[in-house]
Amino acid sequence: MRARVLHHDDWTRVPRDTELSALVPMLRPGMDEVHVVENDDGEIVGCWALIQAAHAEGIWTREDHRGSGSVLFALWRQMKQRARAHGWTRLFTSAASDDVRALITSDRVGGQPFPESFSIGVD
Repeated sequence: MRARVLHHDDWTRVPRDTELSALVPMLRPGMDEVHVVENDDGEIVGCWALIQAAHAEGIWTREDHRGSGSVLFALWRQMKQRARAHGWTRLFTSAASDDVRALITSDRVGGQPFPESFSIGVD
């Protein structure tokens, strides 16, 4: 067995029955990496992606301003503008409420579900 970084031309080799296969179309060559373990026959027996991303978190709207979406969309426009200024092409976030989930997945924002996430220290 050997572990290695998969060249982006080979990202289509990620097995279809993995969570990672749904994310491969969102990955960016030169920024993100797909790590694999291959058996002696070169078959992928494990995979994991290292995704370079910005994480937006902590969205909140005061109760008397909830429901219309105007505050959330104003925040979204500002966040998108600042992300682009930093050169980021994708943001990751979470949604703890139905109204935030509706904003993120709306046609206007276009958020896509991402498998459950965790924070892991690497130091």
